[in-house]
Amino acid sequence: MSLCIDIIRIIESYLAEYKLLDWIDPNKLEWDMLSRNPRAIDLLTLNISKINWRELSTNTAAMPLLAANPERIDWSWMSSNPAAISLLIANPGKIDWRFICCNPAAVPFLIENPHRINWSDLSVNPAAIPLLLLHPERIHYSSLSINPAALDILLNNTDRIDWMYISTNIAAMPILLTNQDKINWDFISGNPAAISLILANRDKINWYMLSKNPAAIDLIRANQHKIDWYFLSMNPAIFELRVDPLIVDILLKI
Repeated sequence: MSLCIDIIRIIESYLAEYKLLDWIDPNKLEWDMLSRNPRAIDLLTLNISKINWRELSTNTAAMPLLAANPERIDWSWMSSNPAAISLLIANPGKIDWRFICCNPAAVPFLIENPHRINWSDLSVNPAAIPLLLLHPERIHYSSLSINPAALDILLNNTDRIDWMYISTNIAAMPILLTNQDKINWDFISGNPAAISLILANRDKINWYMLSKNPAAIDLIRANQHKIDWYFLSMNPAIFELRVDPLIVDILLKI
């Protein structure tokens, strides 16, 4: 009796690894930015000596690597990492309070330490909207313009929007589409939610910023001479999940 195909798929998901797309030249990638890429963990694990540990400290998929190498952690940068919240709370003396104010997993901890809050950094935090609404006078609208959870506040305060920063905001397309004359095309080129608008305005694309946009991977592939490999290295879409076909063949025969 053969294994149920659903069970095979579950087994495959545990055995799969993220591999670079076939057209990506690994020799052109930048290890600093790969260290930030959440899908690069399998590749980084095979190339420990090439890791940038400061960048890795921000990587939400890197906790096993960081836990195995605590002496290499950059605690300032890791303070922004939501996957590291348990480790941060266990080591309060190592927290960078500005960075942790950006951390969506840290809001309950910040509420317990209100005197440590940096309100400009907190304004970026999508989990902090209820807290910000309790203190509207402390909101920094330039920072808030980045915040994907702040759309209602921004819609009620359009005169305070920072149009450069909101151009990066994945939730802000309703505002951006009705204010296209105010869009910053350099910044919006990196916005995954703006891909339809980007495709309709190809003459305005900033290819450096587009190179990190996961929604633009097909456009990037079609224009490889325009790639910025530094920014492309942080793009999660340069990886795909693959399972060794020999393993799949064995499973299908069980």
